[in-house]
Amino acid sequence: AIVLSSTSINVSWTDPLPCDINGMIVNYTVRVDEDDIVVSDGERSRVLSNLTAFTNYTISVAVSTSVGRGPFSDAITRRTEEDAPSMPTNLKIRELKARSLSLE
Repeated sequence: AIVLSSTSINVSWTDPLPCDINGMIVNYTVRVDEDDIVVSDGERSRVLSNLTAFTNYTISVAVSTSVGRGPFSDAITRRTEEDAPSMPTNLKIRELKARSLSLE
C-alpha cells in the first residue's frame, strides 16, 4: 500500500496462486480497520479516499470465490500524511494595544 496524501492510500494486490483458491474468483474484500470494501474481480487496486490526516490505518485483503470468502491477508499498517492545520475558530481579542494584541 502506498500513501498518496493526507487523505488517501492506494492499496494493490495480486491474485492468489491457482492451487490456493477453490473455484472462480468473484471479488475481493479490502478491509480497512473495521470497514469492508468489496472490489469486483478484474480490479487489483483501490484508492482509499476521504481518510483522516496523520492517522494509522490497518489494511488487509481477502479473495472471494463461488465457494465463499477466504481468509484475510496479513494486515499492514499505513499512516496518512500530515496536513496543514485547520483555520482557527472562535478567536477573541483579549488585549489590544497600539502595536500588539493578545488573542485567546
